[in-house]
Amino acid sequence: MSKDPDVARITYWIRLLRERNAFPVVRDFSPDLRAAMPMALLQLSWDALIRQVGTFERVLSSETQAMGTDRLVCVRCAFSQSVREVMLGLRLDQKDRIRGFFGYRLTHNTALTNSRFPPYVNPDYFTEHDVAIGQEPWVVGGTLSRPVWDGSFPAVVLINTHGSRNGTVNKFRDLAWGLATQGIMVLRYDHTLVAHPKRDPRRGIIENRTAPPMTVEDDFLDNALFALRLLQSDPSGNGNLFAVGHGLGAYLLPRLARSYCGPLGLVSLFGHFRPPWEVISEDVARSQATVSSPEFRKTAARLQDDLDRIRQRHYRDDERLAGMSGRYWTDLFEHHGGYHIDPRTPIMVVHGEGDNTGGGIDEFNRLTTALTGHSRPTFALYPGLSYWLKPIEPGYDPYRNQRYTMQNPVDQRVIADLARWIRTLPPLG
Repeated sequence: MSKDPDVARITYWIRLLRERNAFPVVRDFSPDLRAAMPMALLQLSWDALIRQVGTFERVLSSETQAMGTDRLVCVRCAFSQSVREVMLGLRLDQKDRIRGFFGYRLTHNTALTNSRFPPYVNPDYFTEHDVAIGQEPWVVGGTLSRPVWDGSFPAVVLINTHGSRNGTVNKFRDLAWGLATQGIMVLRYDHTLVAHPKRDPRRGIIENRTAPPMTVEDDFLDNALFALRLLQSDPSGNGNLFAVGHGLGAYLLPRLARSYCGPLGLVSLFGHFRPPWEVISEDVARSQATVSSPEFRKTAARLQDDLDRIRQRHYRDDERLAGMSGRYWTDLFEHHGGYHIDPRTPIMVVHGEGDNTGGGIDEFNRLTTALTGHSRPTFALYPGLSYWLKPIEPGYDPYRNQRYTMQNPVDQRVIADLARWIRTLPPLG
């Protein structure tokens, strides 16, 4: 806790907003600010900030200056998903009430620069700015990492299919920073249901009208296509455009390539050839064999029941099964048919040994067989690489949530090989 009472007070207000408890903060507003900024609007403003820069980490420094009888307290803050610091300024009156506030982002996040960047990342080699992905009412936030030197660059879209903010669960942020350091422009973005947590996958409300249940297009493909077209029109691009998918995102790459209808390189990270319900069912069965928690076993059993019904196609389109709508699974059924990729399309298939999550080495073998006869495949199989693209640690168990808690960055081998492959490919057109 800071010894400066103003900084301690501001940190306390931030904690309340993180907990979605804006009422005590508004209670400390001056009367005129309370009239101009009601509680709901304050919480929405804070939520909009964290969608862009991630969760608040800590105050880095502070400065106070007099403004008549008031004082302006400026605090430089580090947030988890931004290479830039955020300056938060609050104007406090003599009664310590908030009379006004402002915020803007600075050039570099020194907290990350000093201690949080993986060794293969140099933040001086790229900049980041925010972009909007998709169409109203389901726009999501994105981050474009752009190399700083002159010239044009190959461009990459990281397809977020893991229910995370800016792809942080599967460390797309490390991929973005690592590739941007190597002179590659990278766009990553929020997952639809994370950016819009109140959206029910069984239905969507658009202008007070009930929309049909979600499909794969609503959840992933529409935003991926929007992101690809956004990068394709960027004047900094050199014409070589790539889609990178992980797990389900890799499974969807052929469908995405057909929808894009343009020159496109593909990168499959721990992709699978079999349909998702089979791969998920196999993972759940393995987890039931290793995790003894009664509550977990109940949850896993319910999920297996859903997956059995999906496999048998015994459901309604508006039902919720395994977290999504029946219509969503029907969409996957109707489009499943193997890896039908134009043989001229360059594709890199990345997999690791020693982790059976997502089908493991068997899926890698199925993909290599499916791409037999393809003219431009590249296969990269890494010993000791986990499903989440990190080196496997002693005692690693993918079914006990260690995949979420490991602090190691994405494996440097993946970054180096992927960057080299992207940079050395001839023009895709």
